[in-house]
Amino acid sequence: MKSLPLAAIAAFALAALPATAEAGKSNSVTVGVPQIVWPALHAEYERKLLRKVSVGAFASAGQYDPFIIKLAMGDSAGPTSGLNMRAFGLRANLFAIGGFKHGLILGLTGRWGRLSTSADGGELPDVTLEVGSALYGTHLGYKLIVKPGITVSMLGGIGYHKFGDVTVTAGPVSGSEDLFADMPPVATYGTINAGWSF
Repeated sequence: MKSLPLAAIAAFALAALPATAEAGKSNSVTVGVPQIVWPALHAEYERKLLRKVSVGAFASAGQYDPFIIKLAMGDSAGPTSGLNMRAFGLRANLFAIGGFKHGLILGLTGRWGRLSTSADGGELPDVTLEVGSALYGTHLGYKLIVKPGITVSMLGGIGYHKFGDVTVTAGPVSGSEDLFADMPPVATYGTINAGWSF
């Protein structure tokens, strides 16, 4: 699972960046709340660089609810009803109103991941599917830190999204390479996070 080591390396690199000289909290560590019910783990680290600027890294792993993929695949979506997800990403945030402690966020996100699934083919060969995913987008969000460090943040965005490097074995989803290639190159994304700032 390469996404978690990559996120850890990025988090350490971001933590080494010089923060603003202002007194107060400069780091936030949060987890995604909606992802818990999939179930999946989404962990995020954010570092304040300036009063109005922060950068972050995140990683996700676990199950994924592929509503858009199911909608596109129609009757052939059976084996995708339990997609496993591994993802790593970076964010850059500008606090358009307020600052790191509480404010309205405008930002950029880059996310790279891999989705995979398998299904018992019964008398036929088992079905396996694996596909890469890359997303680059802009987001709008809000962040709030209350004493002694409880942190809540939320964001939603839209961006360019591309599937690639599809691997499919025998079964009813064979030929899905073309389906993923034909999917719209635009996707929405978002999360609601809770955690701690220090």
